[in-house]
Amino acid sequence: MLVQVPTAIRLGWRFQPLFNYKDAGVRRVFKLMIPRAIGMGANNVMLVVYTAIASALAVGSIAVFNLANNIQTMPTVVFATSFSTVVFPTLAHRFSAGDEESFASYLTRSMRVIIYLLAPSTVIFILLRAQIIRLILGSGKFNWTDTRMAALTLGWFSFSLSLKD
Repeated sequence: MLVQVPTAIRLGWRFQPLFNYKDAGVRRVFKLMIPRAIGMGANNVMLVVYTAIASALAVGSIAVFNLANNIQTMPTVVFATSFSTVVFPTLAHRFSAGDEESFASYLTRSMRVIIYLLAPSTVIFILLRAQIIRLILGSGKFNWTDTRMAALTLGWFSFSLSLKD
């Protein structure tokens, strides 16, 4: 931003704090924001509940939960989020053009590709969970008991890979 602002000022841009709450577009943005805010809030509440449950278990359960959760989110971030980011402009364009058939086609194909990529990840994470944990975390004070706890947690988390997002 610091690089672009001087050039923008030289080209004639001036900051004008304009915000019209009565504008139809602004109201639409706020309406569309509500479900996303609720979803993010629910996710945070869920995380607090899971952490509370883990804190009542054996020592290190919160750490194991966080480590396994971080590992299992990797395929979702690499495949699903990346692919969704790429296809979003096309979906938005098709929807705004009123082309429902094309929108549905792109959405269906996108979901199929994401599931095609996440389903093998689910199987790999379930079958190789101990090896994955040892490879990523198996140094220092992370012993075999810790590995077994993290692998068990990762195995259960892996079932949700194709179901979330």
